Amino acid sequence: MIELHGCAFPETLRYHVEHNVWVRRDDDALVTIGATSYGCALAGEIVSFVPKRAGTLVERDRGLGVVELFKVVHAVHSPLSGRIASVNEAAQADPLLITRDPYGKGWLIRLEPLDWDREAALLVTGDAVTEAFRRQMYLDGFAGLPARE
Repeated sequence: MIELHGCAFPETLRYHVEHNVWVRRDDDALVTIGATSYGCALAGEIVSFVPKRAGTLVERDRGLGVVELFKVVHAVHSPLSGRIASVNEAAQADPLLITRDPYGKGWLIRLEPLDWDREAALLVTGDAVTEAFRRQMYLDGFAGLPARE
């Protein structure tokens, strides 16, 4: 697990750093997509998650749904092109689940990728994750999460 300024990044995932989403290719060739812990730290409290419906075709870097924060609605951008296979109904019912467990029960959607090999190569993985998020945090002026008491 990579830890940066209080945010965690599992080493086994791929990341779209600018959109603060992660991708995991599952055994059934579908991918699971979720928000990074860093994205959750930037967002603060998420009050609702409204994904596009299953069956919807989404393009890479286009919206796959929205999260609503207090007084702000923020689009969640897809790291890959594909057809939405399913949405996380538990995260819709309890949007705080996204922040509490972003890499587990707080996932957002499952997607059937259209061009996994080409688009997965555009995502950050392995040793590059640390430097990519360190740079993004610097650009965002993120000093870290407050210390827990």
